[in-house]
Amino acid sequence: MNKKLKKILLIIFCVVGLLFGGAYWYISDYYHADTTVISINNQNMIYDEEIEGYVLKPQGATKKGIIFYPGAKVDELAYEPLMQKLSQQGYLCILAKMPFHFAVLKIDAADSMIAKYKDIEEWYMMGHSLGGAMAAQYTSSHLNDIQGLILLGAYSTEDLSSSSLKVVSIYGSEDHVLNHEKYQNNYSLLPKSTREMIIMGGNHAQFGNYGCQSGDGQATISSQQQQNQTVQFILQSIQD
Repeated sequence: MNKKLKKILLIIFCVVGLLFGGAYWYISDYYHADTTVISINNQNMIYDEEIEGYVLKPQGATKKGIIFYPGAKVDELAYEPLMQKLSQQGYLCILAKMPFHFAVLKIDAADSMIAKYKDIEEWYMMGHSLGGAMAAQYTSSHLNDIQGLILLGAYSTEDLSSSSLKVVSIYGSEDHVLNHEKYQNNYSLLPKSTREMIIMGGNHAQFGNYGCQSGDGQATISSQQQQNQTVQFILQSIQD
């Protein structure tokens, strides 16, 4: 092997190594659930390996369920406080655990969840940021199985305007992560009956409990206040 070929191969090896190293660093660097999150040992929540999701069951029997897709590079457990509040209102709630914390890598995660919990008659897909977009994509191809869609700091890229879905769209007034131009342009893809709420003082990150997010605005209300308003509006919207 001549010196020129060796040099070329060495350069290729180095470039590939850098690419893999960079990719590994990117997917390994994510937002962790903060210390305010209830322990995963909480008796109301279990991790189900079969469906790869955390299940929060209400106290009594229910026919209603919510499947949640987390935001990109966010620990799914960061959304436990929000989902606990919905579970306490009588909903079976499932937090999907996504590969490398990217919902785009497992858009069909809800399939196994819906298949396992056959007693649930009314399913809602819910997601934050990129997770919301992926929840909308899943919903668009499962309109016979899903009764509603809940978007948090997110928008749909799928045309759901002619569907009979109950759709709720919520974002904070200080959300600097959401692309507001795309949000407005894509709003027409949702049904005309869509219920929208802007949480005054809320931002992008406080739908979960994972601290500050790069590029986000400064919230003027607490995460608990933002989540309480979110739950209240969701319940009002889907129970009407």
